[in-house]
Amino acid sequence: MMAPIMFLLICVLQIFLSIPSMAATYYIDFVGGVDSNNGTSTATAWKRVKGMTNVTGTAAAATITDGDIVIFKGGVTWTTSYPWTIQHGTASTVTYTVDPAWFTGGVWSQPVFDDLGAHPAGTGMAGMTNGYATLNNLRFTNCGITGTTDSDKCLVFTNAHHLTLTNNVFDCYCWISIYLYYGTAGTYTTNTITGNDFSHTTGAIWLGRDAAGVVVQTMNYNNNVFHDFASQLGGGAHGDGAWHQFSSTPSDGTQYVDGLTFCNNRFYGDFRVSFAGGGGMSGFFFDEGGGKNYLLCNNDMSFDPVQASIFGQGLIVISTSGNAQTGTIAIYGNTLLNNGVNAASSAIDLYDNVPNVTLKNNLFVGFTTPIYFETSSARTGFTSNYNMFNTYSSFNIVGTTQSFAQWNALGYDLNSVNGGTAGLVDTTTPLLDTHLTGSSTAKDAGVSLAGLGIAILNADLSALSRPQGSAWDIGAYEFDQGGAGQSP
Repeated sequence: MMAPIMFLLICVLQIFLSIPSMAATYYIDFVGGVDSNNGTSTATAWKRVKGMTNVTGTAAAATITDGDIVIFKGGVTWTTSYPWTIQHGTASTVTYTVDPAWFTGGVWSQPVFDDLGAHPAGTGMAGMTNGYATLNNLRFTNCGITGTTDSDKCLVFTNAHHLTLTNNVFDCYCWISIYLYYGTAGTYTTNTITGNDFSHTTGAIWLGRDAAGVVVQTMNYNNNVFHDFASQLGGGAHGDGAWHQFSSTPSDGTQYVDGLTFCNNRFYGDFRVSFAGGGGMSGFFFDEGGGKNYLLCNNDMSFDPVQASIFGQGLIVISTSGNAQTGTIAIYGNTLLNNGVNAASSAIDLYDNVPNVTLKNNLFVGFTTPIYFETSSARTGFTSNYNMFNTYSSFNIVGTTQSFAQWNALGYDLNSVNGGTAGLVDTTTPLLDTHLTGSSTAKDAGVSLAGLGIAILNADLSALSRPQGSAWDIGAYEFDQGGAGQSP
């Protein structure tokens, strides 16, 4: 028979083991914090968080793990803390965020992570391997220097999964703002990039694969803004806008991206070359093979001011580079504006056997060539209908121009609008407003996509439900029939 005391100890131990560990919250203040504090209140904040260069004491010894929350003080700037190895969870996220009630200065502003132009090269000023981390409402800046060509990546995430980047500002002044690198075979899922502001870079997100058997699933890349890349364009640097996806072994069909949603994003501002040495923008969305089941929707792609041939290929550029996946690429309800004579070569550039591309409800304004097939094989499974083409010269198939009648004869855009009135609110200022006015021919000229069962399609970029009139409008915005107007 078990002794009563031993039985009691076993019961207490079982109760203790059954209690889930409580997530911790830590406070970080570069100005007022001390790393020997316990870090568990604003009054006992740390100066740095574990993983930062020069962190010491209790902060350096702490375990940052699943469910923990790290709060940075608003209005404070962190320097001399990089590279920063971001700590992450193993089954649930570690969240790096803010408390709007805790800040220095007259009003709250984002905490700033400033690399002081240190040029962190391929390592980045901050980074992480594997997954389960969230960065929210933070600002990362000055990895490089304005007007200087470099090979710097500001943030580097290796084999990233369950990574969430929300409401951050990335004005990195360098080549690549965020580099997602996959170098180990496996399936990596659920990365979310939403509500962020990207500027002063040549590429917001690059995704590179460097191993057979790498599959990246479920990329959610929505509701971001991209503007003013000009400061880093020159010296031979080419800009790839919001997205550049590629593989070091382009023809390896075992490595690919399966499931990208790129919707409700807005582009505006200055994308001109700003210093000598050549270079320029290649596109806003540049995908180089190994991608399938993509949805590009409700994106507002425009720019101002302009220069001749400002985009080398097009706003949306998609190829396979020898890695054609069996899947679909749906391009629905986007507004594509070429703001200036000969400022962009095309709106959508397809080549290298891209399969099963579908275009519907897109508004093309001012392009010499709205759709350009660089190779005839890019027409495999291609469909296009219910779009609007305003002020253009011709379509292009492998160097042969096509009139709209010739395009129709190929079975394309039989229900689309040729010409018409774009009727945009404002195309004359750097902060363009491409909402529709009452005079736009794009009103009620689209086709309903509700039957596809994709919830994000049922509202426009301004979160206005579709349709507002008798039918869906063409482009990223529905015309507000109630007259209240929508802000860009």
